[in-house]
Amino acid sequence: MDKSVDHQLASVRADSDELSVQRHLLDVSLDIDTQNARILAEFASRDGIPPQVYVQVARRCNLRCTMCGFAAWQSNQGFMSDAVFRSTLDQCDRDGVRKLIFASAQGEPFLHPRIFDLLEEAVRRGFQVQASTNGTPFTEERIARLASIPFYHLQFSFAGFDRRSYETIYAGARFEQVSRNLAAIHRHLTETGSPTLFSVHGVYADSVMGLYSREEFVSRTKAYIASLGVPEDKVNIAVPHNFGGVVEAGEYRSNAALHSHKTLKSSRPALCPVLMSSPGVYIDGRATACGCLDSNGELDLGDATTTTLGALRRTEKFQALVKAFLDGDISHLPLCAKCDVPYEWGAARYD
Repeated sequence: MDKSVDHQLASVRADSDELSVQRHLLDVSLDIDTQNARILAEFASRDGIPPQVYVQVARRCNLRCTMCGFAAWQSNQGFMSDAVFRSTLDQCDRDGVRKLIFASAQGEPFLHPRIFDLLEEAVRRGFQVQASTNGTPFTEERIARLASIPFYHLQFSFAGFDRRSYETIYAGARFEQVSRNLAAIHRHLTETGSPTLFSVHGVYADSVMGLYSREEFVSRTKAYIASLGVPEDKVNIAVPHNFGGVVEAGEYRSNAALHSHKTLKSSRPALCPVLMSSPGVYIDGRATACGCLDSNGELDLGDATTTTLGALRRTEKFQALVKAFLDGDISHLPLCAKCDVPYEWGAARYD
């Protein structure tokens, strides 16, 4: 571990009370230091073991959603084998990681031909499982099978209230079909008394911003989803991030040299909470430091089927990523250099 990083990991334990007081100060630079210290303290308390792991069971996706980073994909094929899946779960077991997220920067999990078997195995082994879907690859039979598996949380990606508003974002999907699937999945989960939490997450994407105001788009989307039987409190419509700099979302922010819908009033990024909490495992068993946005292995950490993610996150390779954020210069880091996620917390506080 880099000595400067190691020193900060040790010192934040003693300084945590003072830092918690400093968090209320309105100096941007100081608040970033506070944020960094909190994230480092959490990382140190877990000895690098992540609280959750993104699992890419499918690299293939059947849509080209406008808020997504599909332009960067190097391939659009492949599924995780049973052997890689079980080895990944074994390594998570060794670390004590209990939360698995069936999602990744690329791929629709429910295109995997054995997705329900994989979900069942993860649940049977005691993992808290969350899965995301674009809602397209379902039939009545598959929906019934889904509702029979007591996993933790299903997140359904959907935004829009008619064919034009929806299909302008979800290129390749059919509004009527996905609407039926959305209603049927929620109905089956409710009627069967499933313990699975259900939520709808969508974005007010750049592709519809010239057609509708944010207020109109959000209100009409929530009203439409409510007409399908899903309560409005289960729906969240957000403004998109720039998907690791792949999507030119929002305006060009010269102080950080990237596109974003955030104001980015500070040119200094905070230590990325996604980097520090959410590694991912690809279909071939390789690990990435960023399970959420790294579609091509630019932040590769090694083999997650033979080494635990906690161990991979204690290597010099991962610590070099951490040090770059602490130094305030991530311009040389692939993916991170143009990503607006590390700036999100600051913009939310200072807008």
